[in-house]
Amino acid sequence: MASAEGGGDGRFWAALDSGSLQLDDDALAAVAEWRRKDRAESSLTTLRYRAYWKPLADLPAPVLSGEWVLLGVDEAVAQVLRDHGASVRSGLEGAENVRGILYAGDLAGALAAVRAGVDAPLWCLTRGAVSVGRSDRVTAPEQTAVWGLGRVAGLELPERWGGLIDLPEDLDARTLGRLVQVLGTGEDQVALRASGVYGRRLGRVPRVGSGAGWVPRGTVLITGGTGALGVETARCLVGAGAERVVLLSRSGVVSEADPRITAVAGDVTDRGFMAELVGSLPELTAVVHAAGVSRDTLLVDLSAGELAEITAAKMVGAAVLDEVLGDRELDAFVLYASIAGVWGSGAGGAYSAANAYLDGLAECRRARGLVATSIAWGPWAGDGMAAGAAGESLRRRGLVPLVPGVALTALLHAVGDEETCLTVADVDWARFAPAFAAARSRPLIGDLPEVRDVLVADGGVSADGGLAVRLAGVGEAERVRVVLGMVREAAAVVLGLSGAAGVEPGRAFRDLGFDSLMAVELRDRLAEVAGVRLPATAVFDHPSASALAERLLSELSGEVAAVVPGGVLPAVVSVADDPVVIVGMACRYPGGVGSPEDLWDL
Repeated sequence: MASAEGGGDGRFWAALDSGSLQLDDDALAAVAEWRRKDRAESSLTTLRYRAYWKPLADLPAPVLSGEWVLLGVDEAVAQVLRDHGASVRSGLEGAENVRGILYAGDLAGALAAVRAGVDAPLWCLTRGAVSVGRSDRVTAPEQTAVWGLGRVAGLELPERWGGLIDLPEDLDARTLGRLVQVLGTGEDQVALRASGVYGRRLGRVPRVGSGAGWVPRGTVLITGGTGALGVETARCLVGAGAERVVLLSRSGVVSEADPRITAVAGDVTDRGFMAELVGSLPELTAVVHAAGVSRDTLLVDLSAGELAEITAAKMVGAAVLDEVLGDRELDAFVLYASIAGVWGSGAGGAYSAANAYLDGLAECRRARGLVATSIAWGPWAGDGMAAGAAGESLRRRGLVPLVPGVALTALLHAVGDEETCLTVADVDWARFAPAFAAARSRPLIGDLPEVRDVLVADGGVSADGGLAVRLAGVGEAERVRVVLGMVREAAAVVLGLSGAAGVEPGRAFRDLGFDSLMAVELRDRLAEVAGVRLPATAVFDHPSASALAERLLSELSGEVAAVVPGGVLPAVVSVADDPVVIVGMACRYPGGVGSPEDLWDL
């Protein structure tokens, strides 16, 4: 039977709904249940995504220039850079006017390279971090963690980030030439293989299997189990057939009335303890690793110690579980990851790295013939997860919290269908994509149809004439004052400040605390007030109130000219060159005049 949503069976469903088609009670109940499940399956499909690798062709001719810094990189890579016009050096001491940095090494070293602060694109080279196909294996999940960190670097430091390139084990001349080519593209997540160059993409994926999916049995161990996700998962698993669920956490305390759900205190990173615990569970059939620590710290402030602390529960815990379980036959080995590991999360570099590691470990286990399913969850709704203001903030960013029951159905399906890495998230791409792609191109999401639509529509200029009429009747200095004041007021609202005085005209938006979402929100506010539609990158391209005001004046100049008597409009004066604005940017005022607004009143 076709989908209940229509198509060739539309007349059948219309007749059933109208009552013109009569069925007995049993048949009607069966059809209704099938229809409910079919609609649920259809809605779940919109939540399921998977990363895939797209062959890249027509790469630019490899031409390099200037000085490149190489950190831990093979001599073969150094030589190919020299062959294509670059000079190379090792070490960042005294590096000036550098064209790029290539780094190869571990996660801590990648963080150090990011924090070095050199004003040049940083490229992280890995080996065995990703798999582009069935015959290609992930051999180093700790290198996959570097990819998680790098995705956050691309969000927090877009002007100083190059990208991620996974190299094959054997580098031949052809592959080395492709490496140089990639450095000249806009691609920032790339795998080089003997068969070609591949760019990482995210795509929506329908379910391949059918039925209810995984039917748990025996004993299931959940690490991080006394948290909200762990408890929700435990309830689901006992309801679906598990005879016992053991929740492991540091506290070992859980307020759960079901006798089939018990708690134990312990540290998932303690190998000795975990070996003993696993040995005490002879009926163990499945493990769900939900332990983890999340903490907001920008990469420039993230120390090596904090990186290790934040990643320990997820990364070390997962590695310990993998080790103590060995080749033990299980029905499921589930890793609770996060979308932070799939596309990054601002101020979440360590957390993103840990979650990316889980994807790498799942791929590595599958390559060894063992079960593994890593699910990168979007935010969950419910107690302690995304309720109240937290949930509203997520929705503003385009991330709709998942209903736990729906998420857990997706879990059962993913395990039953033997998925290795799956992303389950409810994303409003019309909101999410403009902010995500505000600072630089994001090829990862570029092939999603709804993203293409919103980003193609984004940008351009469209004025309604309202502000233009207002500006037409005043002089040049007044136009500057009006537009600059409008930009500062809008920025203050976005920042949650009490007034425009908190937005200094010449101070960088980044220094004021702007992130990508705020940049897009400011753009939208200005579009509404001024009637001028700007691209999402406008705040990054014009990174202060004065610079953005100049851009707005430039865009409005034609509209103003159209309503100026005689159609004549003097050239727009650069905001940075306006002497009044320079006073507003740089001076401190005597006689109790404390702000630009006070100066205008005076």
